[in-house]
Order: sequence, then C-alpha cells, then structure tokens
Amino acid sequence: SDLEIFMKRENVQKMLDSFYEAGRVLDYLPPLPEGVNISYIHILDSVQTLSLKNKFVRVSDVSKDRNLSLSGITRTVKEMEKKGYIKKVTSDEDARVVNLSLTEKGMELYTVFVQIHQTELAKILKDVSEEKLLITIETIYKVSEIMKNNRINFKK
Repeated sequence: SDLEIFMKRENVQKMLDSFYEAGRVLDYLPPLPEGVNISYIHILDSVQTLSLKNKFVRVSDVSKDRNLSLSGITRTVKEMEKKGYIKKVTSDEDARVVNLSLTEKGMELYTVFVQIHQTELAKILKDVSEEKLLITIETIYKVSEIMKNNRINFKK
C-alpha cells in the first residue's frame, strides 16, 4: 500500500524529537568566552587547518572550506580581527592576496575550544561506535538537505 512507501508517522515524530534533543546537546558544552560566538571557532579551525596545507589562507578559502557565503565570512573575519583573534597580512608578491593567520589570542581560543574540547569529547563518547556516529552525521545532513529542498507549505 501507499503507506508502506513512506516513513511511519511515529518514526517521523521520533526523528523530530531527536533533532530537538540534538539541539540541547550543544547546551552541555562549556560556554564560549564573552563576545565569542561559535562561528569564530569554526573560522579559527578552518584558518589553522588550511594553513597547515597551504602557503596562504584567504577569506575565500575559509568560505569554501566552511561552505558559507563570502560576505558572511568577510564580516566575521573583520570582527575577529578587531577583537584580536585573527591577523591579515597582505602578500608581498600580490597586494590583492590577503593571508589570514591566528594571533596568539586566536591560537589560545583554538587550542581550548577545538583541540582540547574535541579530544575530551572523543574520550567521553567512546561508547558510541564510529560507525554509528558516521551514520548519524550522514543522516542528519541528508535529512537537512531534503527538508531544505522540499519546504512544506501549510497554507493550503
């Protein structure tokens, strides 16, 4: 029958409940310092990771790495530069190329909120198999993509 094609309604409800619970998981993480938001941490992570592979890390590289808009990354990088987490250095060879790097203050934030947190989380999550974790990650992104591309219009 047609109903067998679709996911059972009660499973849809369980899935939605699990998404709400997943949102709460973030509340269990240690709070970020005053004036720092999670996008700072993501950008620090990208700049640091990319700098290990490339001579230059540009705003556009971070934008591609994070799959976020160039204008959004540009705005956040400016804020981070004002607050002393990132420095911009213009290339000697080409003045159009601006390299991003972490300041000492940025490196401290990166160390605590990326390296230490992720290491500690890996320890406490040891009872969740890597296979289940990877399936969960893949599933959440897939459901998000499907829902984004198939918005339900309730105003019929």
